[in-house]
Amino acid sequence: MSTAAALAPDPDFHVDLEYALLCVDCSHVYQIPRQTCPACGSGSGLQLAKILDAERNRELVRGLRALSKLLVWAKRPTKPRVARSVETPAVTS
Repeated sequence: MSTAAALAPDPDFHVDLEYALLCVDCSHVYQIPRQTCPACGSGSGLQLAKILDAERNRELVRGLRALSKLLVWAKRPTKPRVARSVETPAVTS
């Protein structure tokens, strides 16, 4: 296997942020429940979710999506209103 092929990202690889660890020594990302980094053997992994404060970021993203939808709604074209005549009841004497 060539070096380029070995370093090419795997499109099927994914790690849930809650279980992702970042090795402090070699910057390799690996997954809990591993106790040591598979690349360098270090036991100094930081949980990415805590670093990125994932829940706060999720709330921010939800808020931005809601704001975006509101802006799209506010900019939508509106149909011109047609004035309707109101009939007044006939007065009989």
